[in-house]
Amino acid sequence: PQVQGVTLTRGVSDGSPFLAVSWTAVSGSEITYTVRYSASIGTETEPPPGASTVSGITGTSSTLSGLTQDTMYYIWIAAVSSDGQGPYSTRVSETTFEVPQQIASVD
Repeated sequence: PQVQGVTLTRGVSDGSPFLAVSWTAVSGSEITYTVRYSASIGTETEPPPGASTVSGITGTSSTLSGLTQDTMYYIWIAAVSSDGQGPYSTRVSETTFEVPQQIASVD
């Protein structure tokens, strides 16, 4: 089955932008999830070649870190069972925060 209910939250941790992604669980036993993400748009239901992959996720959320600031990212999620990988979710997107530079104070 196709993953549904994908939501994104953006934030900053230790001066680096991140995207927290969550989704609705797919019914079935021993389901894991694969998240694909890229700054390239791909198609509505297929990530582009070279998209980054986080696989083997056992819950219904993942945090994508090490991202470039002020950049639009596109995300797709697929459920994986003993029968193989299901179709990707419909693409969702969000722009990471621009992280202000720290200005050193002069005493």
